[in-house]
Amino acid sequence: MSKADDKNMIAALLREREGYVQYGKKDRVAAVDAELKRLGHEPEPEKAEPKERAGRESVQVTADDAKPALKAAEAVPAKKATEARKVTGK
Repeated sequence: MSKADDKNMIAALLREREGYVQYGKKDRVAAVDAELKRLGHEPEPEKAEPKERAGRESVQVTADDAKPALKAAEAVPAKKATEARKVTGK
């Protein structure tokens, strides 16, 4: 292999490795690392996992939480399709 072919192969293996890291496939990451080493590529130190942003919490809404909003939406009278067309012009 030429030097350019080696660089292309290394770039492809690094992209492949990123996917395996993303999905937690440690055995495949190790296999790619072995091939990178065989090609003479020195592994880069692992990056720390991204942290969640400060001040943002994930909220899970349950069906029971949504019931008051559903009742409020049901209480509002629905417009007829012809009335909506008159307003929007469609």
